[in-house]
Amino acid sequence: MAMIKCNECGRAISDNADKCPYCGNPIRKGMGCVSKFFVTIFVIIVALYILGSILPKDWTNDNTDYRYGQEMLAYNYAEDFVKQGLKAPSTAKFPSLTEKSQSVKNNYDGSYKIDSWVDSQNAFGVMIRKNFSCTVVFENGKVKCKNLVFE
Repeated sequence: MAMIKCNECGRAISDNADKCPYCGNPIRKGMGCVSKFFVTIFVIIVALYILGSILPKDWTNDNTDYRYGQEMLAYNYAEDFVKQGLKAPSTAKFPSLTEKSQSVKNNYDGSYKIDSWVDSQNAFGVMIRKNFSCTVVFENGKVKCKNLVFE
């Protein structure tokens, strides 16, 4: 049994007492149900906010995310087509994700124009940079590369 102070008169009383034996003031024991309810709601809101900020944007149904995903898909297909035209495709190095996203133009007809570069070894084993341009077309469930040009 511990001793606590009465909030009203300040005298020492038992922590098991429901009210102060000296002044009759009721003794609070922990949080009430209403306080617990609001604390629980606050914790849930904070948890949802944190969870929402760490989830990847791909989990949303926003149209801009879909278009961005399609543009990156087109770029990835372009990489595959470009590698087919290289002497040493295993050495191919393409730009960073940020630069890739700036290299793709949506033609809004199911095709994407890509103007970018690749570093790879030539026939002599020397790393060189080649600029390339192509149009990746999505139609009838197939992917085609048109006008692939190395500069």
